[in-house]
Amino acid sequence: MRSNIKRYYQEFIDYIDFPTIVYIYETGRILAINEYARGILGYDLKNIKLVWQEQIKHKFNRKLLNNGSQILNNVIIETKGDKQVIDMELNSLIVDKNHIIFCFFELSQKHFFTEHMKNQIPRMIWKDEFLVLQGLSGYSMWDFSIDTKEQVVNRKIFDDEVANKIENDDLEIIQSCNNIYNIMEEFRLHNGDSFFVKLHKMPILNREGKADGIIYVYTQILNKEEKNNLLQTTLQENVILKEVVSKSGTIIVRWNTESNWGIEYISPNIIKYGYDAIDFHSNKILWKDIIHPDDYLRVYNEHMRDNNKAFIEDKPLVLEYRILTSNNDIIWVREESIAFRENYQEYYREGVVNDITYEKELEKELLDNRNVFKIKLDEDYILTNKIFNMVNFWDLIDLEYMKLLQESIENLSGIMNFLVDHKGNILTEIVVRKNLKEDFNQIMTTKRFMNHLKLLTKECMEANKPITRYYYENSLTITILPFVFGEMKVGAWFLVGNTKKLEVDIKPDQLKCISDMKVIAKKSYEKICLYLWSYVKSQRNTILDKLELINEKKKIRETSLKTEKQYEKAKLITKILQLSHLERPYIEVLNNIFNKVASFSEVEKVIIYENVEEDQKLAIQYEWHQGEGLPKGRKNKQIAEKMPYLQSVLKDRGGFVLLYHSDDKTEYNELFLNSKVSAAAIAHLTLNYYNDSIIVFTHSKEKIKWKDEEISLFREIIPIIQNVVVKARETEIMNRNNFTMLEILNNLDEYVLVLSEQDNEILFSNNLVTMSYGSNIIGNQFIEFCDTHQLEIYQLKNNNRVQFKQVEEGLFKCYDHINECYLSMKSKKIQWFDGQGAYLINMKNITNIMDRLKKEYSFLLE
Repeated sequence: MRSNIKRYYQEFIDYIDFPTIVYIYETGRILAINEYARGILGYDLKNIKLVWQEQIKHKFNRKLLNNGSQILNNVIIETKGDKQVIDMELNSLIVDKNHIIFCFFELSQKHFFTEHMKNQIPRMIWKDEFLVLQGLSGYSMWDFSIDTKEQVVNRKIFDDEVANKIENDDLEIIQSCNNIYNIMEEFRLHNGDSFFVKLHKMPILNREGKADGIIYVYTQILNKEEKNNLLQTTLQENVILKEVVSKSGTIIVRWNTESNWGIEYISPNIIKYGYDAIDFHSNKILWKDIIHPDDYLRVYNEHMRDNNKAFIEDKPLVLEYRILTSNNDIIWVREESIAFRENYQEYYREGVVNDITYEKELEKELLDNRNVFKIKLDEDYILTNKIFNMVNFWDLIDLEYMKLLQESIENLSGIMNFLVDHKGNILTEIVVRKNLKEDFNQIMTTKRFMNHLKLLTKECMEANKPITRYYYENSLTITILPFVFGEMKVGAWFLVGNTKKLEVDIKPDQLKCISDMKVIAKKSYEKICLYLWSYVKSQRNTILDKLELINEKKKIRETSLKTEKQYEKAKLITKILQLSHLERPYIEVLNNIFNKVASFSEVEKVIIYENVEEDQKLAIQYEWHQGEGLPKGRKNKQIAEKMPYLQSVLKDRGGFVLLYHSDDKTEYNELFLNSKVSAAAIAHLTLNYYNDSIIVFTHSKEKIKWKDEEISLFREIIPIIQNVVVKARETEIMNRNNFTMLEILNNLDEYVLVLSEQDNEILFSNNLVTMSYGSNIIGNQFIEFCDTHQLEIYQLKNNNRVQFKQVEEGLFKCYDHINECYLSMKSKKIQWFDGQGAYLINMKNITNIMDRLKKEYSFLLE
């Protein structure tokens, strides 16, 4: 009987004109697969679990398994070593205590599961033997304008005549146990709407061959008016596209990249290169025949490499190469194409090809001009020396600045690049576009502008006034302002990755600290887009001293090399601290605890300053290679008494450095050189503090097994966290308003939602949730959302009790009570703990920081 049931399923889905597969959820065994699905999954697939990747191997949520339906986008599958990305709809039926999954799917690059293509996707409805609705697919609910299947029971969908006819037909099918196909039906709805469908029906047979229910699968049919409108729109689009292509010079091409590079289609405007499109269509000329012989192998290899990853990355391949015209002239072209397969056979490419010969000629001309002018500069020692002096001053401030300057100065006729090579020599290159005299004048104008800033800097320092100098990407906005406030938060100065300009220029009364600036950035480590620099007059090593040192010819090379090395270290340290992820909340939380946190100097020094009152004055000399602090004020004595205690705790633990500077001594822990954990660990642990009514959840797809030495290492961190909490509570830093906390959580690199106590309504979701899952998570859908995405839930409630749901291995929990710490390695039970708050820390995040330190940045600890 089982083989008979499989035959029923196979025959049924063969009539569905869309890739469809039916399988048993518990075992993954495939019951039926139609030809369209075989073209994607292969012809010998027996078990669906062989193609699912990790993201779909987890258990389906309860709602889906209970006669539910769910759409999944961008699911990676692997067949015979090839990876592809599909969109799919899963529909779950319960038959003989097993879950039968009907899966409609298609390649993501075809965009069927989008608003304008969804009419092409099959709809599905299933009922029990008493014709009571059990479930319907998501697109069926869209057809009937309902949100949940329960609404079908509570109100009429079809008008009375259609409902009676459907019921009679269903009873006949259940009694006869026969499938019927290609029925043309009109669905007239109770609200007056109507549409035609092509309908297939099949009884749901159990092991004994009796019908336990019935399945509908249907697709909408356009009426005559809709067909005419669609036809007219398509014809009009074709006319427009043909006219645009013919006049733009863009060539549209589709060809086979595996067998012979034969052309399946090429636009008629290929005639401009002396070829007739008919010759390509008849394979008299192949696409590889017109590629320049010196470029063919490179193009071929890039196409083959892209074939293996195109279905995962879903972005076009861009190549520049030469082709030959019918007269053997050489033309440079830029190809933008994508790979695809049909019926699981050979790879094809389709895309556009544009002529870029003029761009290539201009590029060669600019390179030739650069070489000519470089020779001229080498001959003119005086001009070169003047430019060197100009570069040295700004090279001290920021090696990246000149790269920004070349894009920013208006009306600059040449492109300026100021770089330091690997030997420490300063190179000055100017690409000439017009004439040497005009470029020289522009250079000297820039030099005078820089000298003006240099003089203003000197005046501020002589007047003992702190100044702040800042600029941002693609706009030469450099401002020097007196820093009128009594404190500076130096832990903020190493900030990289901003991709958005400041909305307005900063005024002196706005410049409280970096945490007051709007910084929005993610994953842009390569260049500095926003850089704040602070100078205060100090008793030694002022900027003017450095300028004098740099101008000594014998030390130019040594200073440049040191500057470059220190700058690279500073960028790497910033990446380790993850400041580009969390800029504002990270700095705000830490600075509110200590006011001075995680300021780096020669890498082995981490400077942590005790909290300082707002009315106290600080005298701080801060550069990327040196940092020290001297708190001054009426409470200096009390601060000095606390510092040795905190310093001793850090020394005992090893790997952390507290620089303590008082009137008579300066100390720091040299053991940092042998440290296994950076200050980023303290910062990360401190940041994971949340107020009441905050819910935080993270992915928990895999279990983590920790080594004994790793467990011991984190146990050593606990006392340090405790001291951080003590200091925070002493200064009442944690008692902040909701606005500030929400602002922090909004930029946090964790998934965060805030719920109301009464009805679990989601009041707030942060940027990471919105970017990952969209903004349509509302009301009581929270629990369903977590179940659907298999997310681990951590919940803090206002009754000062903490509930942990789905506790997994490796979750580290350190509670607000200083004397109670709990390390859960194997417990699966729900645990309750008293306390005013909790640290919720995902060990995997900390481990990633450690791994990055050990592997990528190990030289920083040498």
